[in-house]
Amino acid sequence: MKLDGKKAGYVLLRVVLGVVFLLYGINKFQTGVGATIDQMARQFERTFLPTIAIKAFGATLPSLEVVVGILLIAGLFTRAALVVAGLVLLALSAGLAVLGNAPTVATNLLFLLVVYVLLSHEEDNVLSLDMARKG
Repeated sequence: MKLDGKKAGYVLLRVVLGVVFLLYGINKFQTGVGATIDQMARQFERTFLPTIAIKAFGATLPSLEVVVGILLIAGLFTRAALVVAGLVLLALSAGLAVLGNAPTVATNLLFLLVVYVLLSHEEDNVLSLDMARKG
């Protein structure tokens, strides 16, 4: 297998996105999932979003971030991990839009653009466990 610039770029982009997701998730576990849930609930208490939905999302977000991060770093189930990453970013962006946090929504759109690029160029995902599983 020849790792040309396009394929190397794909691997780097996939791994960096995975590291970002992994570290965000780990940070939430270190802070404490309960503290993360409470912080999110306080942020959204004056919005129309139901507190139970905010708390459920806050409870699942750290695990989703860690799992997606690990899968992306390893290149395992890459397409599914990218779809989940996109859905997480969609949910985060929607919530941030409700709060009027335009700068962070814009940042999330850049992450979504990375997800799009990775999904659009799956054929370059050669240095991955997905490729090793295919043989």
